[in-house]
Amino acid sequence: MLDEAVKNQLIKLHKICFNDGDYADFFFENRLPEIKIYTVENEGEILSACYARFFDLVLAGKQIRIPFLTGVATSPNHRYKGYAREVVLKAKNELTNEGYPFVMLHPFNHDFYRKLGFETINYVTRLSPTSQVAEGVTFRAMELNDIPLVSELYDSNISTHSAYKLRGLKETELLIGNSLKHGGFGYIIYHNGIPNGYIWCEDGGCVEALAKRKEYFDGLPLPQGYTLPLVGGNIHYSMGSVLSAEQLLKVIPYSENVSGNVCFELQGTNYNLTVKRGLFHSLTTTLSQGTPLTERELISICLGQGGRVKDNPFEGIIPYYDLACYEIY
Repeated sequence: MLDEAVKNQLIKLHKICFNDGDYADFFFENRLPEIKIYTVENEGEILSACYARFFDLVLAGKQIRIPFLTGVATSPNHRYKGYAREVVLKAKNELTNEGYPFVMLHPFNHDFYRKLGFETINYVTRLSPTSQVAEGVTFRAMELNDIPLVSELYDSNISTHSAYKLRGLKETELLIGNSLKHGGFGYIIYHNGIPNGYIWCEDGGCVEALAKRKEYFDGLPLPQGYTLPLVGGNIHYSMGSVLSAEQLLKVIPYSENVSGNVCFELQGTNYNLTVKRGLFHSLTTTLSQGTPLTERELISICLGQGGRVKDNPFEGIIPYYDLACYEIY
């Protein structure tokens, strides 16, 4: 059980760094039982902290548990001394030892996290809806009692992607239900009288937008300047970092029915990957020189972004796809 004095330090640090008292209270009330906490300390003072949440992704029908780093914070009195880097690397090392294949986060600065081995693994397009409502489409404001419906709409829309984050009713209640209680808002989208999708907004922007067709968003009564994040595109969103190359290559999807071998070099070691009929078969070290890869390139390729990597040795072996994941905190 977390010591009360430590908990109070963590809450204070979070509120100072992020200036979001309501979310900090929500986070420490609802997330503590399920998260892991990493800190850098000096004589009992917490200088920097971050947290790992855990959730399930579905990659080509395969469900895997993934850690998601959040709340990376350093005391204003101790910034620019490398403590944020230290606490993130500490979290990565511990999660590696626990056997996770990769870790995700939503960055405040992509360049900062690239220096720590992270690379963008999912991208979005920002859609500006037109003013013309599509035929058969109607909207109504989202209410608290809509949370079960929103959960169903999330499931039915997100599962159309080959890779996506699972989210149950409880998590929808925590995220969107809490948001609606504290100034967030949204709309349920209907097509021919049947619920088809929704949008959810807070903090001056749209967080999620899911519907069967993008034209169903047209005509939404949004505040000026609001755009909708749609899965896929070229706007950088979440990032990932390899924890274990072997574990990663075991859980990712491969092109259907493909068989072959790939020789690649990672951090000075040459590996040979064997895939049979679209399934991982083995990963062994080899004396043969393979195509050099960085860990950032490997995570990009494995999470469907191989088209962004020059001289991708897994071309035709690991498919291109877009990960549908809206997680921020």
